[in-house]
Amino acid sequence: MMHKPSAATITVRQVLDFLDNEFAGVAAAAGRRGFALWVGSGISLGRAPSVGTMLEHVLEHLRQNIDAGKPNCRFQRALDEALRMSNLSDAELAAIPLSDPVDSWPQKGALIQSLWDSYASVLDIRVEGEADDYMLWNAVDVRTMFGSLADPDCEHLSIAILVMEGAIADIASANWDGLIERAVDRLSGSTPPLLQVVVDPDHLRGPPARTRLIKFHGCAIHARDDPGTYRHFLTAARSQITGWPHNPKLDALRTVLRGVATNSRTLMVGLSLQDTNLQDLFAAARRENPWPWPPTPPPQAHVFCADSIGAHQSNMLRVVYGGAYGPHRTAIERSALIRSYAKQVLLGLVLHVLCSKLSCLATRARGALLAAASAEIGTGLRRLRDSIAALAEPDHTAFVNRFIELWSRGLTIFRSGRLPPAGSQTYEAITRLSELEMAAEPNIGGSGLPELAAALGLLGMGEAEGKWTLLLPRSSDIDQGIFQATGTVSAKTTQIFFVNSVSAALELIKQGALTNTTNLVFHSDDAWQQMMDRGSASRRSPMGGPLSGRRRPDACHVSMRKLITEARDIASLRQRFEEEMTL
Repeated sequence: MMHKPSAATITVRQVLDFLDNEFAGVAAAAGRRGFALWVGSGISLGRAPSVGTMLEHVLEHLRQNIDAGKPNCRFQRALDEALRMSNLSDAELAAIPLSDPVDSWPQKGALIQSLWDSYASVLDIRVEGEADDYMLWNAVDVRTMFGSLADPDCEHLSIAILVMEGAIADIASANWDGLIERAVDRLSGSTPPLLQVVVDPDHLRGPPARTRLIKFHGCAIHARDDPGTYRHFLTAARSQITGWPHNPKLDALRTVLRGVATNSRTLMVGLSLQDTNLQDLFAAARRENPWPWPPTPPPQAHVFCADSIGAHQSNMLRVVYGGAYGPHRTAIERSALIRSYAKQVLLGLVLHVLCSKLSCLATRARGALLAAASAEIGTGLRRLRDSIAALAEPDHTAFVNRFIELWSRGLTIFRSGRLPPAGSQTYEAITRLSELEMAAEPNIGGSGLPELAAALGLLGMGEAEGKWTLLLPRSSDIDQGIFQATGTVSAKTTQIFFVNSVSAALELIKQGALTNTTNLVFHSDDAWQQMMDRGSASRRSPMGGPLSGRRRPDACHVSMRKLITEARDIASLRQRFEEEMTL
């Protein structure tokens, strides 16, 4: 019997199957800014310290500060209070060698595990004579532990791509680190600002940006740089979480978050929901305007990315669906669970959004013809998408970095005929408009993107039918093209290029590419052919012309616009495309 993969073992390719089928409505809405992303510590597990690490720091800090010669030492009392919160027996607690570092304690594993779900209570322990947030500010040292993180992981880079592709309007984050901000800055080059980071309610009055990142538990970077203003926004202790819904200083922030929960569907990634303030927030959203079940209109309003529906998620579903939860519990919980952790599901969403945007673009290449053939073109694009997704295992972070490099290389060549600057880590977006916005943008038609999307779909269709195989370029050199295609029968290999204009093609030639007769260049427009025709006439004219004295390039140049315009239907377009491939 075949077992379904767990959230930890599922592949990106399997996630795409979910997004194409059971969660197709969720995926479509997510690409159109229909879901707000709610994130927690689970998206930073590969970079930020875990709850267990924080607890160990707290225990060690208290232990190191005990004055053994001082009766009733305040640090000893605080440590005893923390240890009593565990489920270890009195005998086990008495056996702890307090004179040794916590890391060497035989009981450390069991102790940390038993305190894990009580971390907020541990951080709420007061040390006599110190500020109420001493445990977080001094014992954990949140400024150093979370404020210095600078290396985004797969999850943060995937979120940054979704932001740059216009797929997310709001991100609500419980995390103190700045890894999402670092990822967006790195991929976008920081200009123009794409994130409106909100920590203080006053930030809501700042300049809007493409995406709003609401850090509702505070920010370690802001607190590090300006503790007088931002330290008190850091939320971790049990009393802070309990008081959060009633803190008048957070009224404006809560109002905005409640609006997000009320008016945008919710996709939760890496967020355990054990903090009661979030449960209160979604309960308040339901009072304002409840989400119906069955969803009308679809898709469903609340989706978790986890291994199972736990007690906290189940409680939230009870709250948001009210009386509908009991009679429809199985259907509600099935609709609410994508069984995947953050890396796989966010990567899957990236590939799905890009493929969906390309499919939408392809229908703009020539209205009626490709609109009617959208299913076939979409099948070809999904073939390419799935082939790329199959490369994502096992190192998702290495994959997303390589994907960003190759994707940006291809689009930069397409737009300019040049490679990205050496060492560039920026991401080249299709467009910063969402799929829905893109469909209504009149300038898209002249961008060359519709013809590029159609050509990619046709490439994928040919590979799916076994007419050729596609490989990524063998190196980053510009003469390697964007794809390498090899004919199944002929075994002939060609480097494939895409350009949106004559100027990009001429720049490729200037850069030393397109010198081989097996190079194949797909142009979005027909300006190259027109230029060649004029050049031929000019060489016969004593007046000379634009190509006078210039050797005709060796590469084969094909106008996608001409192929599409002259095609009677999708079958004739495919035939012409395959003929031009000459494989």
